[in-house]
Amino acid sequence: MQNVITLRTELRDKKGKGVCKKIRKEKKIPAVIYGEGKENLLAVVELAELKKVLKSEMGINSILELVAGKKKENVMIKEVQYDYLQRDIVHVDFLRINLEQPVEVNVHIFLQGEPVGVKQEGGLLEFVNREVTVKCLPLQIPHEITVDISQLHAGHSIKVADLPHIEGVQYVSPANSVICLVAKEAEEEAPAVAEQAAATPAAQTEKKTETASKKE
Repeated sequence: MQNVITLRTELRDKKGKGVCKKIRKEKKIPAVIYGEGKENLLAVVELAELKKVLKSEMGINSILELVAGKKKENVMIKEVQYDYLQRDIVHVDFLRINLEQPVEVNVHIFLQGEPVGVKQEGGLLEFVNREVTVKCLPLQIPHEITVDISQLHAGHSIKVADLPHIEGVQYVSPANSVICLVAKEAEEEAPAVAEQAAATPAAQTEKKTETASKKE
């Protein structure tokens, strides 16, 4: 179970490009707080503190308590907006949450082990979906979901339905969505492809022409 991170913020009543530009020059980030049927609030957070949250173990799935004077809000980061070069944070959206109500979030998948299909059968591991959507109480959001792939054979896959059970966590992504698979070695498919090519009309025509030439 994760801990709630306290993040100090300032409420603001002014908005606009000029105001936001001035805020960023002060090493701060303009923000908005919304949700839970309450009015939207304009806010400002310290850039350094926001980066600490994003680099923490839970990252964007961190549960935050925004503190502005005597006002407190339990929130999660809904969206972080970057500049056109995707380097600098320019805005952040905070979504109010109820710690007693489930939320839906994306959680990172961690693959553990080396598949037998790669190690002994010459297959190639393909990591198809690196995240899965789950539903649970905010404080029960897992840091990541570990999947043991050591017994995965060539030609087989692991789907959402195969992910480990986690108490209090429900998988929302479709059960048949593929997380990873071990593709069979390409060379094994080559003979079949060659046979199929030989059976094409163009190949048969070429063979007939060659036979006719020999008769002449």
